Amino acid sequence: MKLNIFILCLEGQGEIFRNHKTTSIFTNCCCNLSFLSRRLCVKVLFEMKKKNILKEACWALSNVTAGTKQQVQAVVDFGLIPTVINLLHHTDYKIQREAAWTVCNLVTAGNFSNIEHCVQHGAIEGLRRLLSCTDTDTIVCVLDGYTRILECGERHGTTTYCDKV
Repeated sequence: MKLNIFILCLEGQGEIFRNHKTTSIFTNCCCNLSFLSRRLCVKVLFEMKKKNILKEACWALSNVTAGTKQQVQAVVDFGLIPTVINLLHHTDYKIQREAAWTVCNLVTAGNFSNIEHCVQHGAIEGLRRLLSCTDTDTIVCVLDGYTRILECGERHGTTTYCDKV
């Protein structure tokens, strides 16, 4: 029973984060109040190992990374990116897909430092796995993420990203 309540809470929080244009203040408050605290997220993303929780946690986080630069930075500052990138290698496609949306939203909304952080932790390699899926939306998401990564690398004079793709 407790697990079902936890999933419902994650879904509710994700819905609030989803509409970041009208609830940006609320999302900022959650970030500032440490809703994304390391302890909670590590527990959710590492210790619980329940597929539905991992999927919902990534989905909620993808809505935060689609937000403002400050919200994206909060996700990076809490050290969640390596965890999310590791989930790109999960055996469950739904978890991989939500992790991909989290990473791709981050590289779209984030700055060069955020993108560099993702690349250093294996985002390019992790996203590559999803190019063979049959879901067009996921493939477009990954390709958009790659485009943003490559454009940012080009603007900053690095060919390292291109070499990894």
